[in-house]
Amino acid sequence: MNQFIITYTIKRDYSFGSRNDAFIRSLKTLAPNSFWSETASFCALQSGASAREICYLLCKDTGFDCTKDSVVVIDTTNYELVTRGDIQDLTLLEACVGFTNRRTSSDAPPMAYDSAKLLGVIT
Repeated sequence: MNQFIITYTIKRDYSFGSRNDAFIRSLKTLAPNSFWSETASFCALQSGASAREICYLLCKDTGFDCTKDSVVVIDTTNYELVTRGDIQDLTLLEACVGFTNRRTSSDAPPMAYDSAKLLGVIT
């Protein structure tokens, strides 16, 4: 299992509540037994998925809006940083995280995307 840090911003507007709730549900689905989120817009979890798979899944069916929302998934095991959405200063983010193995997530699913695997249905 890899360890991940995920931080995000869901812009407060008319659809904030539904987008935020769907995003949190997706996070909890990824790691129902090893999910920490005691502070706002931050969580830590363990998952067999990659950072890119996690980023894709979180944005896929949650109403995530790349024009105003943002998510950063940091794989602390493999030193990988994946972002999506309105990230203002990627260079500073990379410098502060300490590694630059960054991939900005696209709308396309990661190669070998398997939602059953991501949701822990099959291992």
